[in-house]
Amino acid sequence: MAGPLPSLLPQLGAESDCLARRAYRLLLRLATRSGRVPPDLGSKAADRALAEVLGASASTLRNWRRCRARSPQPRLLERARELLPGADDETRELDFLLELTGGARRAARAAEALVTELQGYTLGGDWHLYQGPLFLAFNPNLPPERRSLLMARSSALLDVILERGLHEGVVPALPELIRYSVHGWHHASRFDVRRRSVQERVAYVGAGYLGRVELALYLGDVCAMPALFAGTPGSALPYTERALALLDGAGPADEAASPVDLADARVMVRAVHAQILACHGGGSARSELDRFEREDGARQPANAWIDSVRLGALGYIALALHDDPAAAAEAFGRAADAVDRWLARAGIPFGSTSHSALAGHARAASGDPERGAAVAQDALLRALEHRVIVDEVAARRVLATLAAERSDDGHARYHRARGAALVDSHRLGAWRAALDRLVRPAGARTPAG
Repeated sequence: MAGPLPSLLPQLGAESDCLARRAYRLLLRLATRSGRVPPDLGSKAADRALAEVLGASASTLRNWRRCRARSPQPRLLERARELLPGADDETRELDFLLELTGGARRAARAAEALVTELQGYTLGGDWHLYQGPLFLAFNPNLPPERRSLLMARSSALLDVILERGLHEGVVPALPELIRYSVHGWHHASRFDVRRRSVQERVAYVGAGYLGRVELALYLGDVCAMPALFAGTPGSALPYTERALALLDGAGPADEAASPVDLADARVMVRAVHAQILACHGGGSARSELDRFEREDGARQPANAWIDSVRLGALGYIALALHDDPAAAAEAFGRAADAVDRWLARAGIPFGSTSHSALAGHARAASGDPERGAAVAQDALLRALEHRVIVDEVAARRVLATLAAERSDDGHARYHRARGAALVDSHRLGAWRAALDRLVRPAGARTPAG
């Protein structure tokens, strides 16, 4: 097994929320709804009012709110359970918090219950990286509100596991929990949260449980892509480089332990690496992108999801390096089709990726603006259906550009404003910079290198 990767990890818990604050918010909501705490109080007044309800000191509640205490006291949660009735979901959330503040056995029980629920949304209960967890991310039968709650629970569980030094012998569901934490963040483009979850929790804990090939895929795909969208090329490329080094050191035993073979894993990581370079350029981009096209870009992987990423990378290269929108449209279109075929195995009618929006731009730039606008509009509807904000940003950028080209200034302003609001609220400035480079009229782009 590969060891932990401290050089790639920020200080654990530096930016993450805590159980105490989460409990504070839940109890304040319950107390306000029951009329025990007046609404619209200031922070200090709310501390005092909630403390009086629970029979605690105001400083205790203030420490919860400020995360100066990492975990709430179980006795106060038990008291809240008796005094503050809530809806079914709120009661289950309070019970979940009680499980986490209990002993190791209760944390293990909470993890098993969460993973059991998640398995109901996966394809056949298979939990490897490009199977169950990713299918779960697109599953339309999982309501977005429930998905958000499950994400928060997964994050809290992994925090508790790390803080207490628990392992698979104590928490048998730990490996599946790690895998879910990767793709649970797919929706709502919570890439800063997803990045912290992966870097702080999954890479650190997962290094003890995941094989070399799977760990390389987590680093080269799941760590790198959030950094592409919400960070910088400088923060993204170290993950793909570390992943490729892990794959270079992998042998037959590592491959036998992985559901993805070494050749497909290399294509996946090199495709992500190429996409980062194509989106952001740089002095070395041309030679590396040429190499990708000659080698990994020409090989069709057995795994359809990985093939969609390979084709997407070829689309980015066609736009950024060759200024060839016709080739880009072909590559992006095939990438989107591959995703839909892959999802159809689980009965999921369609997915959402940025490839669809960029296919619309490329079609318009290659001389078919009407078809391009239709493809981009379909991409926007897909993104809205799945609530994938990063894809919505891409679709709105393309639609704004196409509207401006046909002098429809009202629609252009509308899509620009909606896209800008999403970029600002979700901190997707790096993705906006990439779209600035890629989504331009034919002949107006600056080739890489």
